[in-house]
Parts: sequence; structure tokens; C-alpha cells
Amino acid sequence: MNRPSYLAIFILFIFSITPSLVSASSITGGNDVIERSGRDGAHQITFIDLDHRISGDGWLTGWSFFADYDVPGATSDPRQVKLKIFRENGANYDLVGQSDMVTVSAWDKVYSFSLPNIPVKQNDIIGWYYPEQDWPGGVISYQSSTGTNTVWTVWPDPEGEITGSVSKSRFSAGGEGRLYSIRVEGTDVNPVPLPPAMYLLGSGLMGLAWVRNRFHK
Repeated sequence: MNRPSYLAIFILFIFSITPSLVSASSITGGNDVIERSGRDGAHQITFIDLDHRISGDGWLTGWSFFADYDVPGATSDPRQVKLKIFRENGANYDLVGQSDMVTVSAWDKVYSFSLPNIPVKQNDIIGWYYPEQDWPGGVISYQSSTGTNTVWTVWPDPEGEITGSVSKSRFSAGGEGRLYSIRVEGTDVNPVPLPPAMYLLGSGLMGLAWVRNRFHK
């Protein structure tokens, strides 16, 4: 068998598996990670953002936030925060994933962290928890914004950190909407097929191999 014949067989093999090839797509949730007007003073409290939910089914691979120093009387002491992902379940929010607790030791900057492929579904809810720490206990930059619907537990939360399913009644909204600089990213569980142009390319390469084989006999 000559070289063009080997080439034709190879191209035929590639073309045969083309339907199974896919291109990756991404999922996101949250907001732009930028500096806003300030940060919370509260600690031992959990926040959830009901408006800016996760965009699709898949796995979360990373999260980021803007750590804002701008609070009256703030100090440069380190602060901690933990990402939490919730899912609505009737009258409850179920905790379906979380990050490790991370420490902020420098301010007015973006922090980014990887996640261990947390499985999520479309419309899952982004949340975050500030543990017991000196005032001001907050980390993530926010601004007042009409139309957002961020709610939180009481401060300080006497029940402590949420570790499982929790009643929606544990959360209450304040007197203002808030837009927080926190974002999650990941990979969609539903892959996107490669475009039809790939099939045309495969057909063209097969035809070229056939022509070369004919003229080299």
C-alpha cells in the first residue's frame, strides 16, 4: 500500500470520529469583579445573591472577588471568606458545594481561587460566609443597586455557619438592593458540537487524498 493510501485511511478515521468531537463551553454566575463603593462591616453572617445565578449545568472550577478596604474605621488586619453554593428546594436552600476558607491579607485587589469541580445546576445560587472576626468583618466590595435581590442571615448569626439544608426563613433582605463583586466560572456539562464546517473539511481532505492516490498509481 503506497503513502497516499495510508493518508486516505488516516483521514477516513479522523472523519469517522468527527461527530463525537465537541468544543467546550463555559458557565458563569455573579457579577463583574471590580471595585465598588465599599464592603460590609458584618461578620458571622451568610449572604446569597438571588438575582445573578449560575447560568447552566456543569462544574465550577474557579471563583474570584474584589477585596475592598473602603470601610470607615477599617484596619488592614486579615479577613476570611468562604464561597457557598445553594440550590432552592421548596421552602429550603440546600448547600451543594463550597470552597475552602480563604484569607485576605491585602486590600483593593482581585483575588482568584480554583475549585475542585463542584457540580452545579442552572439557577443554583451563589453565597458566601464571613466567620467570626473583628469589625469590620466583610471582604467583598459592593454597591447599592436598585433591582438586585441579595439577602443575608441575621448578624451575628446565632446558628453559625450553614453546613447543610437551611430554611429560607433564616434569610432576610435589608432595605436596599446590593451588587457584589463576586463571580464563579466553570465548564458546561452539555458540550457544544463542532460546526458543520468541520465535516466539510473532512470531506475535502478525503477527496484530495483520493485524487492523489489516482495520479500516483
